[in-house]
Amino acid sequence: MMPRYKNGQVPTDVLVKIASGTNTDGYWEHLLPPATLLKHNALVALGQKASGRTLQITPGYNAYRPLAAQTLAKKNAIAAGRPGDAAAPGTSSHGLTFRGAITGNVEADSAAMDYGNWQYVFGTYAAFAAACTAVGLIPGVFSWEQWHVIDLDPWAAISASTSSTPFPIEELDMTDMILVHHESADWRNGTVLAAAGHWHPFSGEEWQYASSKTRTDGKPIFDGVPIVNTDGNPRAYDLLRNMYSPVVQATTLADADLAKLVEQIAAKLPTITGATPDQVQQLLVNALGGLTLKAS
Repeated sequence: MMPRYKNGQVPTDVLVKIASGTNTDGYWEHLLPPATLLKHNALVALGQKASGRTLQITPGYNAYRPLAAQTLAKKNAIAAGRPGDAAAPGTSSHGLTFRGAITGNVEADSAAMDYGNWQYVFGTYAAFAAACTAVGLIPGVFSWEQWHVIDLDPWAAISASTSSTPFPIEELDMTDMILVHHESADWRNGTVLAAAGHWHPFSGEEWQYASSKTRTDGKPIFDGVPIVNTDGNPRAYDLLRNMYSPVVQATTLADADLAKLVEQIAAKLPTITGATPDQVQQLLVNALGGLTLKAS
């Protein structure tokens, strides 16, 4: 069966925008077909349940990637001396078609998302892959890109019962979250659910659904969640987005670096506790050994 659209040439009015922003390449959007959005939301909910953290698509055109963005990605890869890092324009798996072993080597409808913070949310790749599979997404298509996930049924029909429940929001923990409300004629317009490392602009359907839900205690889902009104000030909106949206990625500190860090800390600590420098160092080793530190 022929793909519904040509790669990278999909009308944006058939897609759902879930995020947008700017980076060194300019303005970008996260756009997904409705059926893929449901799977994405289900995967985000599994991440919230697993760790309380929010899985996010990497900033940039890392959901649907239009042809112009594919061309720019290839140009950047060539300029960096790594042309293999980007597909030829019109063939990217982000273009809403894909040809590979999982499609029988024929061009087929597909959607792709890059989840740069999967390890921060799920911890291990096995847990992330299992969650993807559970919601109908395919991980591991490219072994060198663990963050890359594909949906081979992006245009699946959505039943009325499914479309009205895009994600199990009543299971989310609203602690330390805020609602940001912005009214303007630009792309910022609307309501956003924000928390540390989390910035989710609601689509109209999502807001209608979410605002009508009640928690397990019977109260409205957003009861007690502070509302911040930016009064149409785009600088205020952008400031809040920059404060809330960054996600800290996890990294492992090598044993040699950890030993050096312990030695430096021990040398600087005062000895008012009565412990010798060697005893202080041993206490630090016991406390820090085996930890995975967070990069700032």
